[in-house]
Amino acid sequence: MSQASRIACAASGVAKARPPWSQMARLCQKPDYRTQGSWMARRVARPLAQAITWILAPWEVNPHLMTVLAWAVLLGSSVAWGTGHSWGVLVGGLGLQLWYLLDHVDGQLARLQRRERLEGVLLDYLMHLSFWVWVPWGVGVGLWLRLQQPLWLLAAAAWSWGELMLHSTSPMRYPAMFKRLKRTSGPLLLRQILPREHRSREAPRGLLKRVFCWGRRGLETPAVMNALGLLALASWAVDEQWLAVRIYCGVLALAAPAAAVVVLFREVLLERTQAEFRRWFQVPPGHRVRYAPGCWTVVPQQEPSSGNSPRQPPTSQTLRMPDKQAA
Repeated sequence: MSQASRIACAASGVAKARPPWSQMARLCQKPDYRTQGSWMARRVARPLAQAITWILAPWEVNPHLMTVLAWAVLLGSSVAWGTGHSWGVLVGGLGLQLWYLLDHVDGQLARLQRRERLEGVLLDYLMHLSFWVWVPWGVGVGLWLRLQQPLWLLAAAAWSWGELMLHSTSPMRYPAMFKRLKRTSGPLLLRQILPREHRSREAPRGLLKRVFCWGRRGLETPAVMNALGLLALASWAVDEQWLAVRIYCGVLALAAPAAAVVVLFREVLLERTQAEFRRWFQVPPGHRVRYAPGCWTVVPQQEPSSGNSPRQPPTSQTLRMPDKQAA
């Protein structure tokens, strides 16, 4: 349906036909929706979001509008936590569950309506980062008001900073990569990357790596959201002193910054952004990269002046890139 048709239907109050339920998964879900993501996303959020999408399908609700609604629910839940009242944290815990559900609906609406845009992805990323600003500070302010202990504000700041670093390190690789692309002139080959389902998903080897991996999962959005929901229910029912909330907030105030430091250190030490750039972009055969301060130029490989003279090795200013795809 064209944009003009959508506007006409909205103005006249006419709803289009609802798709058959048997076709909904094909129309609104991602191709790998059964295998990728957390258990809660695969088993709970995506099926429930599909039902909501099916109900809303005839009215073609704007996906951006659903994102804004989810954003508002997230903000309201954080404010409810910040009230410091038992009923407030109960509302906040339930609100986070609703936010997580609506966060899946906007993408399904976009796919169903064939209106997937990069702006929607941008809004989604910003909303996810907002979670790690509003929620830790909401919990910290709630503890401060509840216990009259300003130290919980420091705990909220540490928790929020750690989570922001953990969840923005990988997305921030791509602005860095595109900045390099903007300063690169000449041809580059876009390499074919295997789909996610074909990549290795083996468990990390070694006890220390496994502990760190499971600890990272405990700092991800579904784990924190579900933990806060259970803690909100316990605080409302039996824990008037918020002992469990205090323990949980204290643990995350230490664990999140520690994990962030490890991740940032490995990111820089292993040059993962540079490695990601090399995975996606390749210098064409017969070309090399010539470096000048602040810019890179892909030029044809210069042939030696005579047949007997050896080819000159690249200088220290040459930005080296792989000449063949990785296995």
